[in-house]
Amino acid sequence: MHTSFNFRIPNIFFRKYFQLIAIAILFSSSLMGQNDTNKIKSVEIISSFKPSLLQAVKIDFSGSQLTSDTSRNIRMYEIPAQNLTYNYKSIPLKPLALSFDTLVTLGDRNFVKAGFGNFTTPYFKAGLSFGDGSKKLLNIYTDYTSSRGKIQYQNFSNFSVKATGSYFFSGHEAYA
Repeated sequence: MHTSFNFRIPNIFFRKYFQLIAIAILFSSSLMGQNDTNKIKSVEIISSFKPSLLQAVKIDFSGSQLTSDTSRNIRMYEIPAQNLTYNYKSIPLKPLALSFDTLVTLGDRNFVKAGFGNFTTPYFKAGLSFGDGSKKLLNIYTDYTSSRGKIQYQNFSNFSVKATGSYFFSGHEAYA
């Protein structure tokens, strides 16, 4: 049986110190291991030793064929009943009538936004409201964006107008 040790010391810094420690151990063992030269060299036999080699175990690469299993094991399977209970119960929906918010005044919602971007891109957006907001209301919204440039398909223009109106009766609203 042969055993070998193989390990690496990854860092050069540790390799130098490892070499120094190994050399120090070798020198110290050689200094301690000096024998007395005055003694006569002799061999003392304590017991008889007969070296012998055991037969090597060899792997059989030509495997033997397995015996076929002809017995049939019939097993009974029990499937438990799938009685599932859920803790969640849905809440019934109760539709409510839409109540008119009296705190919001629907009139006087006018605004104007205007800007200018790069590549000659103007932007304009406005919202105007007409009416008192309690009996009648008309809102008009407009939006305009355009762009011009030297690149193909860069010329662009978009203009839109939207109008909404409401007329309030007693308890009802007509919206268009």
